[in-house]
Amino acid sequence: MLNDTDDPVDFSKGWLPPAPGAKPYPLRLADALDAFKAAQYDMAHKTDAVTWWNQSGRFFGEKAPEVRQFMLDPNNYELQPNSLNRAAGASLRETYLPPAPDFTDLKW
Repeated sequence: MLNDTDDPVDFSKGWLPPAPGAKPYPLRLADALDAFKAAQYDMAHKTDAVTWWNQSGRFFGEKAPEVRQFMLDPNNYELQPNSLNRAAGASLRETYLPPAPDFTDLKW
């Protein structure tokens, strides 16, 4: 937001003024519009991440290869309008459960 000491953004030059000491970054109005459109979307999990974690992932552990594979697999994601994605997540009424205890080290 501009105040009395801010310079207005001059789009007629085709770029935004850089921060002090930084090089100018060319920004066309079309680029700004594309960024605005992209900001309207989320990378949504096809299988909800909280549900997957609570049913499966928590039994592997937080940084287990299986959990990382699930989170990093691009096939688990789809672009979705952020309002729909966030509403769907909120409607689950689920929260992440803690990692399941590791009983492999029990001594009887």
